[in-house]
Amino acid sequence: MDPEKIIKLVHNLREEYEHFIMNDKHNKFKTLNELEEYVEQNSKYSVITTKYKSMLKIIFSDKYDKQRLEYMIRLASRVHKGEVEEKTASVAVGQVLVDQIVKPQLESSKKL
Repeated sequence: MDPEKIIKLVHNLREEYEHFIMNDKHNKFKTLNELEEYVEQNSKYSVITTKYKSMLKIIFSDKYDKQRLEYMIRLASRVHKGEVEEKTASVAVGQVLVDQIVKPQLESSKKL
C-alpha cells in the first residue's frame, strides 16, 4: 500500500484517539477498549490492524510523534520496495530514536 495512504489513515486514527482523550462530547467512545474494538472492526483501518498492528501502540501513545512515525512508514515502504536494505533502515530508525529520545533524556538527567 502507498505509504501516504497509510500515513493518512494513521492521522485519522490519531485524531479519533485525541477526541477520545479530550472527552469530546461528540465522541462515540467511553473507554479506550471501545476505541480499540472499533478500530479492530472498522474496515477503514484494516490495513493498520492486519499489517501494521504494532503501530497502534505508537498511535495511542502519549509519546506519539507525527514526523517520526511518518519517517518510519516511508522508510518501511522503501525497504518493502527493495530501495533500502532492512538493516540500513533499522540503523537509521535507531539513530533517530537515540537522537530524539535517548540523548535528550541523558542530557536532562545530567542537569539533575
